[in-house]
Amino acid sequence: MKKQTNKITRNRNSNSNSNSNSDVSFGKFLQNIRKERGLTQPEFGKILKISRAQVAFLEMGRKAATAKNAYEFAKRLGVPETTFVEKVFLDQISKGNLSFKVKVIAR
Repeated sequence: MKKQTNKITRNRNSNSNSNSNSDVSFGKFLQNIRKERGLTQPEFGKILKISRAQVAFLEMGRKAATAKNAYEFAKRLGVPETTFVEKVFLDQISKGNLSFKVKVIAR
């Protein structure tokens, strides 16, 4: 029996300037949601239960969100958790930070 391997790959030579959700970093994605809702960083921070400075650091990419943070943010914003968590993993992959654990829980 052949062992199955699942790989996540990305094209390092991609020069796409697309603004699709898959091409936007977690921070920019979070910023877009905040702006679409017409919220300031302090107002957004209250919803996410983090400080204005933390919102700014996340949006600028100076602070990386964890999958757990992303999941909690999505719940507080009433949006699909999988989209937020996927963004965090894509950011980690794009930065070469591949040292993370994935726990899949079937519901």
